[in-house]
Amino acid sequence: MTTIQDRLDEAVADVHADLPALLAGSRNHGLSLRRRRRALAVVGSVAAVTLVAAVGTALTPSSPRHPAVAAHNDYEVGRLSGRTAPITQVGVMAALASQVHDAVDGRISQLRGTSFGGHSVQLLLEPGGQAPAGVVQLNLYPLSSTPPRDRGCGPELGPACSIQELANGDHLRTYIARMPNPDGPTYVQQMAEVFSPARGEHVLVFAANTSPSDMTAAQPQPVLTTEQLTAIATQPWWELDTLPVEYVTMGRRLEGYVDQ
Repeated sequence: MTTIQDRLDEAVADVHADLPALLAGSRNHGLSLRRRRRALAVVGSVAAVTLVAAVGTALTPSSPRHPAVAAHNDYEVGRLSGRTAPITQVGVMAALASQVHDAVDGRISQLRGTSFGGHSVQLLLEPGGQAPAGVVQLNLYPLSSTPPRDRGCGPELGPACSIQELANGDHLRTYIARMPNPDGPTYVQQMAEVFSPARGEHVLVFAANTSPSDMTAAQPQPVLTTEQLTAIATQPWWELDTLPVEYVTMGRRLEGYVDQ
């Protein structure tokens, strides 16, 4: 079974490239990666795909070495105090998991994270505790990693792409990416991105209708809605250097997390 990561692993650096062309161009190389441990996709806009491919980031699904773990964590933080602490990778994971927990009733598992000049964390979510799981991922990295020309709604992002200027001067971009899957249902990602000049950061959050580690079954829609993803992406406390202290503290006791 060919995964989405197999097809995108060698996306070229031309961010203006047509996404279907990137998929087709990397297909042969993807076939050669079947013997390697399959990686969950780290994808968003074409620019995000290019960034990930350039630095070789990959979040892996469960394996005998890193088994899938139903994360039996308490994600409740209550009202944030306003105090911050230095950012940690596992703290970012705790923040995302807590936000997902607040947004929807479901089973959270396979907590994964990696650094690539920023932070990337990922989890699987079964809405209502019902399989199949869909992937939810957050990427937090410097705004300079995404050139201004890649912050708009080019044709490769489809007609549903929308950009909105927020009251604080940030820009919110939302869109849907659909990728054909020869092994089963179409892989669908719902995206929400925030470009923040004031904070110098780019926040990308996406949810999919399935997991690239097992694409034989899918939910009817991505496991989080545009509104839910937007609420996560636009949290004012996302910073490159700090997090609310509650999430940093939660991260220290987080179970089932694998830092890759």
